Amino acid sequence: MTITLSEFRSFFRPNKESTHFSLESCINSVKILLKDELIKNNITIQQAEQKDILILGYENEFKHLLLNLINNAKDAFNDNTIKKRVIAIGYTETEHHITLQVVDNAGGVPEHIIKDIFHPNVTTKAAKGGTGIGLYMSSQIVQKHHGKLSVINTKDGARFTITLKK
Repeated sequence: MTITLSEFRSFFRPNKESTHFSLESCINSVKILLKDELIKNNITIQQAEQKDILILGYENEFKHLLLNLINNAKDAFNDNTIKKRVIAIGYTETEHHITLQVVDNAGGVPEHIIKDIFHPNVTTKAAKGGTGIGLYMSSQIVQKHHGKLSVINTKDGARFTITLKK
């Protein structure tokens, strides 16, 4: 409980300056913030053990981006009544780029929307009060970190890829 409260306190503190932060620590913080919601919705997050990577940027904004991607997957799991709910998170580093992937098995993004999904006011949740601002904000956060956010549908779901320049 203390760890969760500490994560909430730091999440809502705005970062005014970019700093180096641990990608693994950032992901773990988001998992702590969402722990109860993940348990309640029977969602497993798989995270491969790998070498940690440092990112220069705004950690809380990056956490917000990850929260949004995971929450969207949660909504898709519920909308599509998926029983085995898995979100896989992995990252790699090359000489020039850092790539982070968030992959779910929640059914994917509808084909008629996928090319516009990062535009403002585009939503798959209009009937449920979705505003279409979440993925737009997420793409803006990635751009602020000198990167690109993309999505493709996989056999069972969606793969969101964040590519950052080093």
